[in-house]
Amino acid sequence: MEILSLIEGVPRAIAGLRAVMRHTGFEEGTRRIMDEIRRFIMAFSVPIQDSAPHIYISALPFTPIITMLHLEGLEKYANALTVIQGLETMYPGLPKTLRGPTGGVDAVTFSHDGSRIAPGSFDGTVRLWDADTGQPLGEPIFSGVGEIYAVAFSPDDSQIALGGSEAEIRLWDAETLQQLGEPFIGHEKDVTCVAFSPDGSRMVSGSYDMTIRLWDVETGLPSGEPLWGHEDCVKAVVFSPDGSRIISGSSDKTIRLWDAESRQPFGEPLRGHEKGVNSVAFSPDGSRIISGSDDATIRLWDGDTGQPLGTPLCGHKESVYCVSFSPDGSRIASGSADGTIRLWDVDRGQPLGESLHSGKSAVIAIVFSPDGSKIASGSGEGVQLWDARTGQPLGESQGHTSGINSLALSIDGSRIVSGSMDGTIVLWDVTTGQSLGEPLQGHDDWVDS
Repeated sequence: MEILSLIEGVPRAIAGLRAVMRHTGFEEGTRRIMDEIRRFIMAFSVPIQDSAPHIYISALPFTPIITMLHLEGLEKYANALTVIQGLETMYPGLPKTLRGPTGGVDAVTFSHDGSRIAPGSFDGTVRLWDADTGQPLGEPIFSGVGEIYAVAFSPDDSQIALGGSEAEIRLWDAETLQQLGEPFIGHEKDVTCVAFSPDGSRMVSGSYDMTIRLWDVETGLPSGEPLWGHEDCVKAVVFSPDGSRIISGSSDKTIRLWDAESRQPFGEPLRGHEKGVNSVAFSPDGSRIISGSDDATIRLWDGDTGQPLGTPLCGHKESVYCVSFSPDGSRIASGSADGTIRLWDVDRGQPLGESLHSGKSAVIAIVFSPDGSKIASGSGEGVQLWDARTGQPLGESQGHTSGINSLALSIDGSRIVSGSMDGTIVLWDVTTGQSLGEPLQGHDDWVDS
């Protein structure tokens, strides 16, 4: 860790440990130790990156009580600070909501390896979060683009593109969180959407100035003149999976297909929505397009011909702000101004279960994790994570509702049991900090021991 501090390799170590832990064949004890070390580096990444002595001054003394580094580290380094009060029992579990300084989020995306989440906030900051633990990775960065409307990882996850209310796009190094080069300047009004080409060499962006622009990622310069065609704000742009086409959605109620090389439109605009189009997406194989609109509907289109497929998907009560395909193309997730998220079966055109209630705020952004197991949604309350299979929220939804009177650690160190004033007993996984199943109920009063 001292070496990581000196060579500024802390972010790389966090990503590397996560990649190694994906491999099978490790004994559970080894995996638990690796996970704890990774959690330690994430929790104390700021002081560790500041200087190597902070590992011993500002990190080790503040490790949670029931961790190997706390029990063994402080015994080995007897002259380290002793913290008498206020230490956590264990590392926190996945939180219900990932919140920035002001909470509200206009855009959110997963890295392509599924390890990180990047939300863009109302206040112009972006912060990376670990997708497994919900812990922040370093400090927030001030984007310089104003309120962030668009955020995208490059295909190799090395860069993050941000667009916002200052009519600029900026590139950031996804590991060091340092800005790369000069801002991409060309739009005359707010940048509402950005997307990388599949090979990472180009970006496409849309704006309130009604134009679409293509950019050379390496030079930061626009590739030719802007694409004109829409008669109102461009709300969404995305490359096809093979990089040959671009689709755009606009407040003018239309969707347009463009040739990414010739920069010419394919045929006439796709019409069908009765109000503005807020979001568009290609299916993973490029055969279908989905769109979400202010008319509260979602539409499916043929990716080659642009013809509508079936009838509109109805269920939301207000504007549909965001839509996303699952990685296998079998499901759609949608978010709405009515504060709900819906899952849909693509082939049947039917909703899957009941709507998911994210809170009182409109759901502005939604995306599946690359493995299809999670959904991240962004709203005025922050980022929430959902189980894509069950539709249940992920995070600290289970646990005690009142004070804890007693704790005990299992002999193998893998579980904790707690008794509470709420009359319940809860089992916890030491590694993840998550509760194991529902609380055990039966007592009529406090559980003291």
